[in-house]
Amino acid sequence: MNKKLICMSIPFIFLFFLSACGEKDSQDNEGLSGIGLNLVQSEQQDDTLSSGETSKKTLSISVCWDHYDIEEAVKSFNQLYPDIEITVNKYANDEEKYKVQIVTNLMAGTSDDILDGTGLPYVRLADSKLLTGLYPLMENDTGFSKDDYYMNAFESLNYMNEVYVFPVNFAYNMIGVNNTLGSELVSKFSRHDTITYRNMLNLYVETPNISGFYLQNNFSTYYVIAANIDQFIDYENKTCDFDNEEFISLITDAKNATESVDAGNSSTYGTARARDELSAKKYLFKNVTSTGYQYFLPYKEFSDFVNFIPVANPKGQIYIYPVMRFCISEQAENKELAWEFLKFLTTPEANENPASGDFFSVSKGTFMKNTALSMDRWISALESQGYYLNGDKQKHIENVTTYLDQYNQLPMCSPPLEEYLEIVGEVTELFDKGVMTAEQVASDLQNKISLSLME
Repeated sequence: MNKKLICMSIPFIFLFFLSACGEKDSQDNEGLSGIGLNLVQSEQQDDTLSSGETSKKTLSISVCWDHYDIEEAVKSFNQLYPDIEITVNKYANDEEKYKVQIVTNLMAGTSDDILDGTGLPYVRLADSKLLTGLYPLMENDTGFSKDDYYMNAFESLNYMNEVYVFPVNFAYNMIGVNNTLGSELVSKFSRHDTITYRNMLNLYVETPNISGFYLQNNFSTYYVIAANIDQFIDYENKTCDFDNEEFISLITDAKNATESVDAGNSSTYGTARARDELSAKKYLFKNVTSTGYQYFLPYKEFSDFVNFIPVANPKGQIYIYPVMRFCISEQAENKELAWEFLKFLTTPEANENPASGDFFSVSKGTFMKNTALSMDRWISALESQGYYLNGDKQKHIENVTTYLDQYNQLPMCSPPLEEYLEIVGEVTELFDKGVMTAEQVASDLQNKISLSLME
């Protein structure tokens, strides 16, 4: 995964990705370890797929990351469908090898049925007719109710009026305002239901007496471009427009509000309280993951930053990160079975691992259940560190779950193709170091991304 993309997408979430580890199986076949799960319990044949029936069908799954614990989901799925033979091919957390191999397999017509969407250029694969559109599967599934899901998360991945990626769960950034710099800043910030980086930069410029303060923790011009990139790229028409005054002004203001790359990261120092105290002396805003529950619960120790709201693009769409996501190969022999398995991944039965609550399920029911359980564990962990919550714990959990659910209902957008983010990362690194001017960044991005769009 691109290093800058990992940094951008909230350290709490994506450092978790980096820490995921696993041993590669000794039976290596072109970069993957095949784990055949012997879960077939009947040899009788039948063409129907129904819980408890005796059909023998097969399903194959490619997975990049070990921490998905996909085998546990497979075992739970087989309790409902005991006669499905499922093979999981794991790639030992090697994302680069995974991407190359999956694309190669798709082109050769030898891919697995279900594909971990990690890093896959799904737009290009969809253009090449190698992925299955999910909308027809939804429409033909009488057991699927759109009201039970955050369909806006699916729609965030819409390409040419179709969706090719199933977002099992997701997360997004939340921004809070510094509560120690006076009521006027807090009042101005509170007028926003969501906030763009342009809004934040405007507040930064307008706020008096903030010499020595920067925009937010874990910030660079890369984040601003990545969060606004859909404003400058038309994916369907394969065009872009970076070389303009609006873009140049945006990244210039962002650089002026950015802490020196040599200053270090205050979010890594000391206790949680100490980090917040230091941040309150350096930043107008604080960036946390959408599961940073201590900032949404009424802890007096975490009140230096308040009124947390999601980061959005200029269209008002929350910028989400589909954490676990899958595609169905167009070559899959039983697309309906693959779809059934992906739906199962969103159920409580497939989300019994305590870590499941670290992200938001695309299933509304699973979100409500897992978020409450995760928050309860979070509160207990904070108590062990000496942070105590006053009042009715269950009422607080209910209030925060409802608070987050209202944001989950808003329009959403998802990160663009990773190859574009890689280009942005390369250029902004030079910009932040003073090697390139804003005008040169605009021109360079215009040329490089234009060429990439035409490939």
